[in-house]
Amino acid sequence: MAIQINTKHCCEDYWSPGGSDCTLLAGYIAGLNSNSRVLDIGCGSGCASINLALEFGSQCFAIDSEEEYIQIANINTARFGVRDKTNFLHLDLLNLQNSIKSGHLPETYDLVIAEGGIASYVGLEEFFQFLMPLLKPESVFALSDVIFREGISSRKFKLPFEIPTGIREFYRTGGYAEAMRARSTESQYEKTLHKIGLEKIFSFHLSRSH
Repeated sequence: MAIQINTKHCCEDYWSPGGSDCTLLAGYIAGLNSNSRVLDIGCGSGCASINLALEFGSQCFAIDSEEEYIQIANINTARFGVRDKTNFLHLDLLNLQNSIKSGHLPETYDLVIAEGGIASYVGLEEFFQFLMPLLKPESVFALSDVIFREGISSRKFKLPFEIPTGIREFYRTGGYAEAMRARSTESQYEKTLHKIGLEKIFSFHLSRSH
């Protein structure tokens, strides 16, 4: 099957790796249509949900713990004319189930998308187990994450700029630090998916330029 992805009129204000082509590919793999529902976790600027709404007419529900990002996402969705197809909520992932129980969000989704490494930040098993009840039998997870390449040297290289102290400390002591210490390779990642009942459909590596 050949897929023609047209990103000419897409929202490209992405704050995570991949961009609109990765988002739309996930939509095609999931078989989205106007009756489909999408959950976008850590939505940032809202571009992933906006592009899925534009391309497939799907109803997209997006959450982010940063209120400022939700404000930006609402501006973007109005700019692209899909406000009726997108619902951006200022919500922490840990409060997701409460919002579902209160009726603010649907119970199940055809595609759950998480771009930007949030799975490793939360913890792989915890992240997937937390979201498994939201999946239909044929639902698709689509995510970008920090995965160590196997068979490639872990040599150090010098960046052409100085990393700000705050950012350096966040990665050294924050949620990502645990993921770095765990050294999740692609095969280890697949084992985690298999352990909790998920099957890898498709994967690819992003270049350093992303």
